Amino acid sequence: QAEAQIVQAQAGVSQARSTLNANLVEADNAQSQADRLQSLFKKSGTSAISQQRLDDTQAQARQARARADASRTAVDSAASSVTAAKAGLQAAKAGVEAAKAGVATAQVAVDRLTVEAPIDGQVVQKNVNIGSYVQPGTQMMAIVPKDLYVTANYKETQLADIRIGQQVDLSVDAFPDVDFKGTVRSIQNGAGQAFQLLPPQNATGNFVKVVQRVPVRISIDEPPPRDRPIGPGMSVVPSIHVD
Repeated sequence: QAEAQIVQAQAGVSQARSTLNANLVEADNAQSQADRLQSLFKKSGTSAISQQRLDDTQAQARQARARADASRTAVDSAASSVTAAKAGLQAAKAGVEAAKAGVATAQVAVDRLTVEAPIDGQVVQKNVNIGSYVQPGTQMMAIVPKDLYVTANYKETQLADIRIGQQVDLSVDAFPDVDFKGTVRSIQNGAGQAFQLLPPQNATGNFVKVVQRVPVRISIDEPPPRDRPIGPGMSVVPSIHVD
């Protein structure tokens, strides 16, 4: 709208200037005619030109000059309108930028108030409610991921036959009637107890060899049936095809 006002104001300036030019030409012609008659009147007196005619001509010249002055004022007014319209456009642009900055600030505030789960899945435990206040590090819920996997703790003596990509038959104690299929995805580089918060220490000097367990991650190839949900902590017996 501000740009349209500028275009309209500029058109008004052009129109006013055209009128001014026409009135200036008219004023010059009228003044020339008045000057010519004035000169003839002085030379010949009333015999050639009547006083009334001279007065009329001079009056027309004054009127023409008045119209020219009015046109000049109109040009100045139209130019002021253009300046005002441009100032309005700049103010509108500044308002838009301020609004964008406000939106960006509001978006940052919304982002800070929004907590997104790092994974897709199903909420199985919720520790907060609408309106609750939470602090950084607060556990708000537990989510079971869509991409399910089994952590099988095999003896370290069994790892020689286990390879990534091998097929696995999975038997879930809760659903013995369903055969689940899986694939070996990774083998941890180290025994499970080595990564505990407080690893066992042998301070007595007595050594007893104990076969360690190594976590093997097995992905479940197909999502379980809706009426046979699998979740964390459930007992699973894996059988890896090592042939």
